[in-house]
Amino acid sequence: MRRNIVAIIGSAGVISPELRHMVEALTCALGNAGFDIVTGGMDGVMRAAARGHGHSTGSTNLIHIEPGWGRAWERNPHPASIVRTGLGSMRNHLVVRSADLIVAVSGGSGTLSEMAVAWQEGKPIASLQTSGGWSEKLAGAALDHRRGKFTITGCDTVDEVVAWATRLRPKGVFAGRANSGFYPHGVPALHRVHDGALTESHQVHLRYGMSIEKSDLIRRLAQLNSRVEAWNRKKNAETVALVTFDDGWKDVMHLSDTFKNLAYLCPVLFVGENHFGESVRPLPLQRLYQHCAEHGLDPESGSALSGVTRTGLKTLPEADQHAALDGLGVASMRDPEWLLNAGDIKYMKSEGWIIATHGHHHEDLTKRDRLGEELTDLAEAVEDRDHIPWFSWPEGLWSPAAWEKARAAGFHLQFGLLAQHCGAPCDGLVMRQVW
Repeated sequence: MRRNIVAIIGSAGVISPELRHMVEALTCALGNAGFDIVTGGMDGVMRAAARGHGHSTGSTNLIHIEPGWGRAWERNPHPASIVRTGLGSMRNHLVVRSADLIVAVSGGSGTLSEMAVAWQEGKPIASLQTSGGWSEKLAGAALDHRRGKFTITGCDTVDEVVAWATRLRPKGVFAGRANSGFYPHGVPALHRVHDGALTESHQVHLRYGMSIEKSDLIRRLAQLNSRVEAWNRKKNAETVALVTFDDGWKDVMHLSDTFKNLAYLCPVLFVGENHFGESVRPLPLQRLYQHCAEHGLDPESGSALSGVTRTGLKTLPEADQHAALDGLGVASMRDPEWLLNAGDIKYMKSEGWIIATHGHHHEDLTKRDRLGEELTDLAEAVEDRDHIPWFSWPEGLWSPAAWEKARAAGFHLQFGLLAQHCGAPCDGLVMRQVW
């Protein structure tokens, strides 16, 4: 999981018990808040940071970027992931550049050099101004004029540091703070796009909030792009907003050039396995909508389709949905012109779109008996196609048990819908807003 990373920089050597306890409390609190921690891997503040992180109750990561001076495992014996650089003090640059936020505690010349690098790199910096050293001396100061009105934020307490970090890098709609590199304040979910006059098919989708007029979408995308740009500038961040499209509608190809002019947006296409067989097979609801559009029927009227309704179909497994439509003589509609095929998807990938999966069956997957095995097979297929292992739950329906099976299969970033209330989101779940 890609979380926001906080670098803890500060004094090496022997530190006072008071300072050690402060650092331990800090990294424990940051770990509990969902932040990963990186340090220089030696003793003093770095050792205290490792010990404190070990006391946190979360599942965040601790990374040491070691300089290669002697037996680092003896000077900092607490568990961590290790990067052995052999670069000496040059590793200070790596510690700073690997982090989203920098927190300085006390510190001598090494800490001063890291604070200077962080300043030049445009990293947000906070210092525990009650800890002495350069952290106290530089609290509230600007190192030079290159960053305008920006200063190093002085904090008196651990709680103030955690509040500062959370304010600059909030979780937003990314549960578990799995949003490193991503704008946190909203992920749109879209289906169809219509341009001008509505076709009969688009009229059906518009009724259920599943189609948006192209010019309106482009306007909203431009507004989102501007918000992300302003956010990045204000928070010294480098993020993009994810914009997601579900169900593999061919309408999205009309937007292939749109995102080229929106540098702070990243389009994501969630497509099901029905797009990768010998032929493209529409989902049952897609067949229903098209059939109703062609024959002037209401998808919710059972009398028009011998009792088969949109709401009723959604309660069935996908295979039973298809069987019900087949029994009514609804056409199979293989390889329809309104759905993306494998070649279209390959083209969208070449245009910079993220291609991820919308699942192997379009139904309430939480009810499937072999879900874990099926998701493992799905993850293998996604990897074989060189797509991104992100998973959008069909209909936005998930459960903690299903989330864990998807996570175990390799889908560490999963997507739900804010409109579907399935409980408190688990770590790595992104809750999207339908546009």
